[in-house]
Amino acid sequence: MAYSYQFDSSLHAIRVVLEGAISAQDIAAAFKDVYSGRFPLDANALWSVNDCTFDVDVMDVFKLAKFTQSERDIEGYPATVFVVKDHQSRLLCEEYKALVVEAPYEVKIFDRMDDAENWLKQRNQSQGLQN
Repeated sequence: MAYSYQFDSSLHAIRVVLEGAISAQDIAAAFKDVYSGRFPLDANALWSVNDCTFDVDVMDVFKLAKFTQSERDIEGYPATVFVVKDHQSRLLCEEYKALVVEAPYEVKIFDRMDDAENWLKQRNQSQGLQN
């Protein structure tokens, strides 16, 4: 499997790890799994997209943005956080962020997992969520 995920109650987030060669079908399946409603609808999502190669183009990113804006059930104002190190991953994440700019959730991109986790902890505290 090109991705794995689990719920982290301390961050109130779904941790998603993408690894290896990622196709458009892989990433679409990951988005559907993560945002299918099996986790709390106000849960954040923390995507680790390091050490990946993508066979994904701008149209695929557009489809992901459309899916998360039209088919994802949301409560509150959850965050979607990407942790990336390479240029290709960053470009895809920035494209996604630009496409969902008016969505009912916040999108951030970080270079380091520690920074992303600290930001989520502070954000959760400001929203009154337990850590």
